Amino acid sequence: KRGSRIGANATILPGIIIGEDTLVAAGSVVTKNLEPRKIFAGVPAKYFGEVPEEQLVEKQEFYGE
Repeated sequence: KRGSRIGANATILPGIIIGEDTLVAAGSVVTKNLEPRKIFAGVPAKYFGEVPEEQLVEKQEFYGE
């Protein structure tokens, strides 16, 4: 979903939904749907923490706006 970030070589199994602003660490294997605004890492991916407020998409400024 909007604002999610997927690290290099992460594997997302078919049909999985990644929540808004969720971060999946590099090399992680995602086997279930992930909640929004959380950080997941590992094999299988497990909850690691909250995405900092200043890194949420609605807090970002983009060039050209």
